[in-house]
Amino acid sequence: MRNESKLKQMGARALYYYLREDGKKFATVCLILGEGDSSPIARGISICSPEDPFIKRRGRAIALGRAMLAFHHARNQLYINYREFKYGTNIGVGLLAEAPKASYQPVLPPFELNLIKKATEPRQLVAV
Repeated sequence: MRNESKLKQMGARALYYYLREDGKKFATVCLILGEGDSSPIARGISICSPEDPFIKRRGRAIALGRAMLAFHHARNQLYINYREFKYGTNIGVGLLAEAPKASYQPVLPPFELNLIKKATEPRQLVAV
């Protein structure tokens, strides 16, 4: 069964965003949010090598898979090897400096809380 189908069965949803450096996307982050209260269940991070092209679909699939891995095993996994990390220090407001690639029940920094708030607010329709 695909991860998207598993999410629907769980009553959860995925929220994606991207990290950039020098205007170029280099990482995809997937937050799995619970039903109703949109509480964070898990986070997955996919980092693109500087030598490879950024492919949105692939990054999303890897990030979602890692978030599902953290959820399934109920623990953090796949820590980033900083000796091999090839990006500068201005990345994701320190997210990658502190988070594993697969996080279970992550503590979210303020910018992620704001993303969730914006994504879950009811949208107002404007009559034209």
